[in-house]
Parts: sequence; structure tokens; C-alpha cells
Amino acid sequence: MKVLTSALLIGMAQFSKIALGLFLIKIVAYFLGPEGLGRLGHLISLVAFLTIISGGGIQNAIVKYVSEYRAKPIFLVSFINASAGYSLIVSLFFLFVFSVFSKEIAQFLFSDPSLYWTIVAVSFFQILMAFNKLVASVANGFKNTKVYAVSQVSGNLLAIPLIWWLVYAYGFVGGIFAVFISYLTMFLPSLYFYKKSFLWKIRKSRRKFFKKYDRLYGFSLMALVSAVTFPLVEIYIRQMIIGYSGYEEAGIWQAAIKISSVYVGFFGLFLAYYFVPSISPEENIQKIKSMVWKYLIVVGGLFSLGAAIFYLGRGYFIPLLLSDEFLSLSDVIQLQLIGDFFKILAFVIGFVFVAKAIVWIYIAMEVLQGVLLVLFTSFLYGADPQIQSVFEGYILTNVSFLIVLASIYYWYLKSSKFKGGC
Repeated sequence: MKVLTSALLIGMAQFSKIALGLFLIKIVAYFLGPEGLGRLGHLISLVAFLTIISGGGIQNAIVKYVSEYRAKPIFLVSFINASAGYSLIVSLFFLFVFSVFSKEIAQFLFSDPSLYWTIVAVSFFQILMAFNKLVASVANGFKNTKVYAVSQVSGNLLAIPLIWWLVYAYGFVGGIFAVFISYLTMFLPSLYFYKKSFLWKIRKSRRKFFKKYDRLYGFSLMALVSAVTFPLVEIYIRQMIIGYSGYEEAGIWQAAIKISSVYVGFFGLFLAYYFVPSISPEENIQKIKSMVWKYLIVVGGLFSLGAAIFYLGRGYFIPLLLSDEFLSLSDVIQLQLIGDFFKILAFVIGFVFVAKAIVWIYIAMEVLQGVLLVLFTSFLYGADPQIQSVFEGYILTNVSFLIVLASIYYWYLKSSKFKGGC
């Protein structure tokens, strides 16, 4: 019952996030068209980068260690205070770097250095992102998914009218703010839960720094690799499409990966907030194997069902979620869904390495996935410069990646390297 309740709460939270993401695409597509969405693509990649790395990208570490040390209050308080300080330092560092190089970043993203102030604004908002993640991650370490769900749902509801007003009133500049405005609206409920929780009481306490907490750096490194690799790969592919076919085709591709990110995000979030704290303290190899098979079947089955419904109704859903200008996406959306299926299966196996804090495997696999995507899409799109070639490269990437990741996972099982946890 607890698993079902947690899944339902996370599902509600992610549904609100999906609804907000699709609403953002719909509003931008309606007022700015495919070209406007294509121009905002680089900013979306930047926000994706900051979402992962804000606060040091240690949310999985917080979930993991809070779940392991919740019965040891001295270690728990020490770890939470260390995590909060670490998050603040990293956030201030990014604020400084992005502010100093704001004109150069604006030139790269928009070909317009006068929009530097939007980069400064984004760098400020990533501090709020870090705070939101800290509060939610501590709660999820205790498997209290209600805090995350309520913060996400209420924040997204508050963001909806603001997104509409920003794009309607200010066009492209409003669209820039609309991309990250939800992090401001989620800050308010996060602040409420923070002041109501024990986090407020322990904020000034000081405990001896436990040596095991230096693994925060490993989680930051994992987050940094993820944050750098895929936005850069997306920028490369987007620029390749723009160079061959223009902004409109880039906008079609951007719409596909944006839709993909919001429903794939549900599965990633559920695995991070429920699967990780469940498997992190587990030492029995057979139990780990059984849990992974169970989640592969459940996650794969749920995704397949949802993908089938979406594909069969693509002629209705795509115009509803976007606009009639994006109807050509119907011809290739099945390729995106197939690639996402293999990506989600890889998620399940990959989160085992996250739960066990095996940093080098995670980093190597992230880099490998990015390299494969660049190689496959460059080769296929270069040979046949049609948008379909990009999606075919995506499928080949995820199939190849899943095979490699599964092979490493089974090698770890046979060598009993998971035994004893981390």
C-alpha cells in the first residue's frame, strides 16, 4: 500500500509537471510558432543543465544517505547540515560564473549579447532550484513523498497563469522567463514545508563532519557529467538540424524531445525517489536482482501502455498539446517512443549504480551515451538529412547503451561487487 501511495503521489506531482511542460510548449508554439520554440531550445538546454547541477546535483545523495542514516540522528543532522552548506556554496559559485560571463552566454544562446540580463536571472533562479531540491530530497529520504508532491503540484498551478501572461504580454523575452518561472512558484511551498519541518530546528546545529559524506563530491561529479553531456549533445544536434533544414525543423525535433522529457521524467523521478532508497541499503545479491527485474517489468509495461495510447491518438494529442503546425511530428513520433522505451529500461539498471554510489560506472555510461548519440545521428543525418534520421539515431543509441549497461550490471552481479552496499 505504501508503494502504491508513493507512486500515486509522485505520479500526481509528475503529472502536474508534465501538464505545465506541455502548457509551456503549447503557449510558446501558439504565440511564437516553431521558429520561436527553436530559438528557445538552447535556453531550455541551459535550464536543463542548471536543474541537474544546481546545489551540486546531490539530491540522489541526500535521498540515499537520509534513508540509510535516519535511525542515526547524529549522523543524519551532520549530513543534512553539510549538504545544505555544500549546496549553498555551489549555487553561489554558479551565480558568480554565469553573471560574469552573461554576455558571452547570451551571445552563444541567442546571438544577442544584450539579453545578458536573462542569464543573470537564470543564475539567480538556480539557487531556488537548489533549495527546492534540498527540502524535497530530505523528505523523500524518509519516503515522505507528500512534501515533494504538494510542493510540485501547488507550484505548477501557480506557474500556469504566469507563463500565459509572460508569453502573451512580452513575446520571446516573456518566453525566456516562462521556461524557468516554475522554480520561483515552487519555492513558496518548499519554504513553507522547510519552516514546518525539523530542518528549521537543526539549521544552526553543528556536528562532527562524518568522513563518508565526502561522497557528495562523487554525486556532484555524476550530476556535472549528466548536466554537461546531454545539453551539449542536444545543442550540437540542434545546430546540425538548423544548418541543414532551418529553425522550423529544429522546432519539430525540440517539441519531440520536450514531450519525451516530461513523461520520461516521471519514471526517472519515481526510480530516484523510491527505487534508490529501497535498494541503497540492500546487500543481498538475489534481492537486488529480483528488485531490478520487478522494476524492469513494471516500468517497461507502464511505459508501453502509455506509449501505445499516445501513438494511437497522435493525430489528436499533438495538435492539442502543440498546434496544427506540428502535425508533421506524427510521422516520426513512434521512433521517439521506441527510443524512449529502451532509455527507460536503462534507467532502471543505471539507478542501481547510483544507489550504490559507483561513480566511475555512471560517468563512463553517461559519456558513452552522449558519444553514441552524436555518432549515430551525425552518420545517419549526414547520409540522409531528414528529421527521421535523427530519431533513428536516437533508437540505435539507446539500444546499444542498454546492451552495454546490462552487460556491466550482470558482471557486477556475478562478481558480487554489490555485496556490502557502498
